[in-house]
Amino acid sequence: MWAEPIRKADGPAAGCDRGIVDKPPQTAGNGMNPNKRSGIRFLLRLIRDERGGEVLEYAIVAGLIAIAAISMITAVGGKVLARWASINSKM
Repeated sequence: MWAEPIRKADGPAAGCDRGIVDKPPQTAGNGMNPNKRSGIRFLLRLIRDERGGEVLEYAIVAGLIAIAAISMITAVGGKVLARWASINSKM
């Protein structure tokens, strides 16, 4: 059922370090692939990790400041443009 691995000198995969897997992937006792299990462990560890929390807080504050600045510029922009147009017409 499983193909033989391709060697470096064989066929179109010559020069490739990886060949066809010659056996099915190993599963843990619960039927889950160990790579998936380690990925889940990584995500759980990442969620529990509290390092870098201050940097995240500063990034959120900076983002909120940027949003506020953009909204203020948008709100005031029309008034400033109208003022420049009236000054320009008076010249």
